[in-house]
Amino acid sequence: MKNLFCFTLILALGLVGCKDKKKDEAAPKGPEKAPAVAPVKKVVPKKEVKKIEKVTPKKVDLAGPGFKKIPNIQGLVADVPAGAIPNGIGGAAGFHSKDNSFSFMLREITGAALKQTFKKAKKDIKAVFFKKMIKAKRTKDGWIFIYHMKNPNEKTSKKIPVIFSFEIKRKIGDKVYKCYGGIEVEKGMDEVIKSCLSIKKS
Repeated sequence: MKNLFCFTLILALGLVGCKDKKKDEAAPKGPEKAPAVAPVKKVVPKKEVKKIEKVTPKKVDLAGPGFKKIPNIQGLVADVPAGAIPNGIGGAAGFHSKDNSFSFMLREITGAALKQTFKKAKKDIKAVFFKKMIKAKRTKDGWIFIYHMKNPNEKTSKKIPVIFSFEIKRKIGDKVYKCYGGIEVEKGMDEVIKSCLSIKKS
């Protein structure tokens, strides 16, 4: 009797399991759920940080690039070519070159000489060793004269009978100066005039 009861219970449970299984098979299948995906983290680009290099300031030459102190005179500089040689101590303020292609002298004009006019200066130039005027120009603070003259140097006068001379009057600061001289190489005249016009306070 006990065995019969156990058999009947097992059979009943089996039928229930089958019914539940059939219900599951018959039930409409819904859409399959997508597998869970971890959220994507937003990557914020890092700002580029420029490295700041410490720069040691260079000592600035008050004379400026290309300028040199004019010897035998205080407080003035000029832009001169690399080969220019300072005039010797005790000589005229200025520079020269070994090949005589560059040279100028500088002196301050004072007293009665300040009243000299353009016309008078031109006349004075023609009075000594003058041969030919190349340029005579008035400027705001003076003048520029470029001219040919007989070579006064007896040692070179036979070989080079004519030299190329100049006279430039300028006001620098509160003083008036004359930049003047002569060279034996005509192609150096542009450099000479450029240097005379470049003279300034240091």
